[in-house]
Amino acid sequence: MPLVSITAHTSQSAEALARLGDAVHDTLVTHCGVPAHDRFQLRRRVDQEELVFDPSYLGIERRDPVFVEITLRGGRTMAIKQALYGAIAQGAADAGIRKEDVLIVLRENAEPDWSFGDGIAQYIPGN
Repeated sequence: MPLVSITAHTSQSAEALARLGDAVHDTLVTHCGVPAHDRFQLRRRVDQEELVFDPSYLGIERRDPVFVEITLRGGRTMAIKQALYGAIAQGAADAGIRKEDVLIVLRENAEPDWSFGDGIAQYIPGN
């Protein structure tokens, strides 16, 4: 179960964030083997003072950043992660968001770190 959080300035339309959310999910299904029905996302549009970023860190010129945070179980190779990043950036571009403005971070964890409801860690054997 990846948990995807997308945060952007209010200048980004809800439609653009929805299209980016679709692209992120499709990419997780394609590149990470996530089941198609396994979709959990938070999308937020926030005021400018809530976004703190360096506009040129690592030589990338950012104007209107969109933060994509993906929490998922660990185990993907560097090649899979690189493909994931590229596909998400392309999905953002297709949604009208500049690739340069997309910052992606993966947060990896293990099976016992998830509860899908009822206060149970469903991935732990015997639950």
